[in-house]
Amino acid sequence: MVFADTGDPDYLAILAHIRAAASRLEEIRRFDMPGFRPNEHYIREMKRYGVLPAAFDPAKDPIDAYETDRCYWRSLWYTPRRPEEEPGSG
Repeated sequence: MVFADTGDPDYLAILAHIRAAASRLEEIRRFDMPGFRPNEHYIREMKRYGVLPAAFDPAKDPIDAYETDRCYWRSLWYTPRRPEEEPGSG
């Protein structure tokens, strides 16, 4: 698409949407931006899966989303039982 100039209505409409998106991004932050805080759904699920403690308070407790994700995925790793842990052994 080619615009005649920066006063073109289509150009101005696109620019308005880009500015609105930038403004929204400044509010919610992307995970790799300083000041990022995961949303309430993420916090709820990390508590549900035992990655975050039930008493975690997203309003005041610090969180490292990268480390929280690592802990979540690590919780899904398969770890075989040792023979002495098998039911009926020992």
